[in-house]
Amino acid sequence: MLFPPNVLTRIIYYTRPFTDTSEETWEVGQDFNFHLTLAAVSSHWRRAVLAIPNLWTTILFQDVRQAAAEKYAHYLQLCFERSEQLLLDLSISFTPDEWDYSPYLLSPESDMSILKNLDRIVDLRLRFPPYKWISMIPTMPNLTTLGISSSFDDLLSLPKY
Repeated sequence: MLFPPNVLTRIIYYTRPFTDTSEETWEVGQDFNFHLTLAAVSSHWRRAVLAIPNLWTTILFQDVRQAAAEKYAHYLQLCFERSEQLLLDLSISFTPDEWDYSPYLLSPESDMSILKNLDRIVDLRLRFPPYKWISMIPTMPNLTTLGISSSFDDLLSLPKY
């Protein structure tokens, strides 16, 4: 039995897991790929998942390594497109020390897309961020919450007033 698209869309939207990145420990849980898992059920479900912009507004990356940056960049681009023009929550945990001298935010192919969407980011959480990300913070006009944790496991959280 196929649910009508509008019913399936509501079911998916209201059963999505809540991700609270406001806590000191904003580790990515197993439900991080909830909507991607549902999209794999069938083509009918995939169409429904792709049609819900709010499912694509919370972007969580854990232990991002330079060798896998393209995988994350591809998913990030998909989120930018699927979330339409909604505001975004972005949390990235970089692999410590690996990004210290990288000239990229994420990858050469994705940096332009990231720069074009900085105005959509309202909640930004960075763990072990490279300097390039820190330098971008002043260019995020809608940023309301910022959390940065260092290699010393300290968390800096600054609400913007």
